Amino acid sequence: MAANLIYNFSDIAPGSTVSLFIHGYGNRDAVTYCVVPYNVFTPGVLFPQGHVTLTQGETFRWAVNGTVARKIYITNHSPFERAVVDVIEMKESF
Repeated sequence: MAANLIYNFSDIAPGSTVSLFIHGYGNRDAVTYCVVPYNVFTPGVLFPQGHVTLTQGETFRWAVNGTVARKIYITNHSPFERAVVDVIEMKESF
Protein backbone atom coordinates (compact mmCIF):
# COMPACT_ATOMS: atom_id res chain seq x y z
CA MET A 1 0.00 0.00 0.00
CA ALA A 2 1.38 3.37 -0.99
CA ALA A 3 0.70 6.68 0.72
CA ASN A 4 0.62 9.87 -1.33
CA LEU A 5 -0.02 13.52 -0.60
CA ILE A 6 -3.00 14.37 -2.79
CA TYR A 7 -4.08 17.82 -1.59
CA ASN A 8 -3.16 20.66 0.75
CA PHE A 9 -5.75 22.96 2.28
CA SER A 10 -3.71 26.07 3.03
CA ASP A 11 -6.39 27.91 5.00
CA ILE A 12 -9.41 26.42 6.78
CA ALA A 13 -11.21 29.01 8.90
CA PRO A 14 -11.89 28.30 12.59
CA GLY A 15 -15.05 26.24 13.09
CA SER A 16 -15.60 25.63 9.38
CA THR A 17 -15.81 22.52 7.20
CA VAL A 18 -14.35 22.07 3.73
CA SER A 19 -14.87 19.22 1.28
CA LEU A 20 -12.83 17.54 -1.42
CA PHE A 21 -14.18 15.59 -4.42
CA ILE A 22 -11.60 13.00 -5.55
CA HIS A 23 -12.16 10.96 -8.72
CA GLY A 24 -10.39 8.61 -11.08
CA TYR A 25 -10.47 5.39 -9.08
CA GLY A 26 -11.06 2.03 -10.74
CA ASN A 27 -13.52 -0.68 -9.75
CA ARG A 28 -10.84 -2.55 -7.80
CA ASP A 29 -9.23 0.31 -5.88
CA ALA A 30 -9.58 0.32 -2.10
CA VAL A 31 -8.83 3.78 -0.74
CA THR A 32 -8.60 5.41 2.66
CA TYR A 33 -7.51 8.91 3.63
CA CYS A 34 -5.80 10.56 6.56
CA VAL A 35 -5.01 14.18 7.34
CA VAL A 36 -2.08 15.96 8.96
CA PRO A 37 -3.04 19.29 10.57
CA TYR A 38 -0.57 22.10 11.15
CA ASN A 39 -1.18 24.81 13.69
CA VAL A 40 -1.08 28.34 12.32
CA PHE A 41 0.38 30.91 14.67
CA THR A 42 -2.11 33.67 15.33
CA PRO A 43 -1.18 36.93 17.10
CA GLY A 44 -2.45 36.85 20.69
CA VAL A 45 -2.86 33.04 20.82
CA LEU A 46 -0.13 31.60 23.04
CA PHE A 47 -0.56 27.90 22.23
CA PRO A 48 -2.16 27.44 18.80
CA GLN A 49 -3.55 24.01 18.08
CA GLY A 50 -4.15 21.95 14.97
CA HIS A 51 -7.40 20.11 15.67
CA VAL A 52 -9.41 18.71 12.76
CA THR A 53 -11.78 15.85 11.98
CA LEU A 54 -11.72 13.89 8.72
CA THR A 55 -15.03 12.37 7.62
CA GLN A 56 -15.07 10.07 4.62
CA GLY A 57 -18.36 10.71 2.88
CA GLU A 58 -20.16 9.61 -0.25
CA THR A 59 -18.89 7.34 -3.00
CA PHE A 60 -20.08 7.93 -6.56
CA ARG A 61 -19.85 6.36 -10.00
CA TRP A 62 -18.87 9.59 -11.74
CA ALA A 63 -20.94 10.10 -14.88
CA VAL A 64 -18.27 12.15 -16.67
CA ASN A 65 -15.84 9.27 -17.24
CA GLY A 66 -17.30 6.26 -15.39
CA THR A 67 -14.64 6.17 -12.68
CA VAL A 68 -15.31 5.89 -8.95
CA ALA A 69 -15.24 9.15 -7.02
CA ARG A 70 -15.23 9.87 -3.31
CA LYS A 71 -16.00 12.93 -1.22
CA ILE A 72 -14.31 13.73 2.08
CA TYR A 73 -14.94 16.48 4.63
CA ILE A 74 -12.50 18.19 6.99
CA THR A 75 -13.69 20.22 9.98
CA ASN A 76 -11.43 22.66 11.82
CA HIS A 77 -12.25 22.48 15.56
CA SER A 78 -9.83 25.19 16.65
CA PRO A 79 -11.76 28.10 18.18
CA PHE A 80 -9.43 30.88 17.03
CA GLU A 81 -6.80 29.47 14.66
CA ARG A 82 -6.94 28.82 10.96
CA ALA A 83 -5.76 25.34 9.93
CA VAL A 84 -3.40 24.08 7.27
CA VAL A 85 -4.08 20.43 6.41
CA ASP A 86 -2.38 17.86 4.19
CA VAL A 87 -4.67 15.15 2.80
CA ILE A 88 -2.93 11.81 2.34
CA GLU A 89 -4.32 8.92 0.30
CA MET A 90 -3.54 5.25 0.89
CA LYS A 91 -4.58 3.11 -2.06
CA GLU A 92 -4.45 -0.60 -2.76
CA SER A 93 -5.70 -2.35 -5.88
CA PHE A 94 -6.99 -5.90 -5.66
